[in-house]
Amino acid sequence: MEQAPAARLECADVVVDIGGTKVLVVLASAGAIVAETFFLMSDFDSPDALVAHIATSAQHLATTNRFQLRRGIAAVPGTIDRASGTVVRAANLGFREYPLAAQLSQNLGGIPFEIDDDAN
Repeated sequence: MEQAPAARLECADVVVDIGGTKVLVVLASAGAIVAETFFLMSDFDSPDALVAHIATSAQHLATTNRFQLRRGIAAVPGTIDRASGTVVRAANLGFREYPLAAQLSQNLGGIPFEIDDDAN
């Protein structure tokens, strides 16, 4: 008996807005918001714990809404090095020379990730 091919999942982007008090994680596809969630910054004591929770949240949104993550971008308040994907300094977040783009990419299965200053 021949099996039907598995349904191909649509691709979506993950957009992360890291603020001073909360983090917004958005799933977007074809220029529209598919789903979103947020959580408080005060719940995390390290950048690694924050990244792990962002990744879990993004994966949950993708799985629940039947999307495959394609790429991501995060907006961060502070000084960043866009080329290297590093948060040079974000004092209120506890980030200092933190490779945010690489950490998010690693925690999300290797999808390409960029970061930018939240003012942009």
